[in-house]
Amino acid sequence: MNVLHLVQHFKIGGLEKMAATLMQKSQFSDTSVFVSLEGSFSEAVRDWPQLAAFEHRLICLNKAEKFDLNTVPKTVSSFKKTQYRCHP
Repeated sequence: MNVLHLVQHFKIGGLEKMAATLMQKSQFSDTSVFVSLEGSFSEAVRDWPQLAAFEHRLICLNKAEKFDLNTVPKTVSSFKKTQYRCHP
C-alpha cells in the first residue's frame, strides 16, 4: 500500500513528528512519501536534521506562507508523480 503524508511544513510539531514516526515504523514505510506544502528540502533538513534520512521520500512544494492557488496543481502533480490517488 502506498501512503502519502501531507503536512503544511517540516517544522517540528505534533502532526509533523507523528507523520515522521509513521514513516519510520509503519509496515508501509518503504512505500510512504512525506509532502510539505511550505518550504524547501534544504530548509527542512536545516531545521530538522533527522529528515535527511527520508531524503528520497520527501517532496517540498516550496509554497509561500500565504494562500497560493498554484499549490493545488503542484500538489496534484506530486500525487501523480508518486502514483498516489486522491479520493474525495
